[in-house]
Amino acid sequence: MGGYRLSNIRYEFPDKEPGDINFKILYFTKSEYEKDWHSTAHFHPFLELLYVYDGKGNFVIDTGSYALEKGDLVIINPYTIHTETSSESQPLKYYIIGVENIKIAVNRSEEEEKERSFNPVFHDGPFTEKIIRYLNKVAQELEEKNLYSSEIAYHRLCWLFISFLRANNLKLAPNTENKNTTKEILFVKQYIDQHYAFNITIDELAQKAFINKYHLVHFFTQAYGISPIRYLNQRRIQEAKTLLRTTDLSVTTIANAVGFASPAFFAKKFKELNEMSPKDYRKNFFKMNDTQN
Repeated sequence: MGGYRLSNIRYEFPDKEPGDINFKILYFTKSEYEKDWHSTAHFHPFLELLYVYDGKGNFVIDTGSYALEKGDLVIINPYTIHTETSSESQPLKYYIIGVENIKIAVNRSEEEEKERSFNPVFHDGPFTEKIIRYLNKVAQELEEKNLYSSEIAYHRLCWLFISFLRANNLKLAPNTENKNTTKEILFVKQYIDQHYAFNITIDELAQKAFINKYHLVHFFTQAYGISPIRYLNQRRIQEAKTLLRTTDLSVTTIANAVGFASPAFFAKKFKELNEMSPKDYRKNFFKMNDTQN
């Protein structure tokens, strides 16, 4: 007598998410522009996702102002100083999701990704319809307060969050910023990240952050374990390494492009951090690639 064999495939779920992703949804809010809205620049020690479901306006950060319209989703990474402004005739209406412990990065290699900024506003036509349906369901669950409404809403937000990351080739990274860092010191770090190619002095940084320059050096070093000027030089060297690997620009041109006035000083700082000259770094990189190919 013949028998049947039961096909059984079992999937185990680890204690932690794959890749040690350990985010937590903090809150979900629904906001609308009204006359008492104050567009004050601020930041949060956690990530926010802002989804515009109606109206028009702008999202403003240090790198510029980005137009907002219905269907846009905005990534606001931890400690990003930002604000939103609204059109008077078409007031902004949006949902906000707060997410703790992580930040979002473009899916590049570690070196290319580090401290690299990207356009924070996403508009994905097909995915937009899914977003608004899910967010409306989340809002409905939370408003009706039925049995397990909070749990259903939470897991719908988790699904939406991960699906958005996958659809846009984004990845999570741990939020390593010091939560005790002040707004002024965070501003200085962000200013250096965005303006490293320009001539920057401690006096200028202190003036822009409205802080005494001696306090600036002390608290920046306390927060990041490195002085502002040393951080600036490391930021410039980091960008120089990318240019050495990806272009045939001369060392002098690269030195000027990343903010070093003197090629000799650039070469000195580069060697201090990498134990080789810029020319040797480029030569070794291409030699290694030729060997691998």
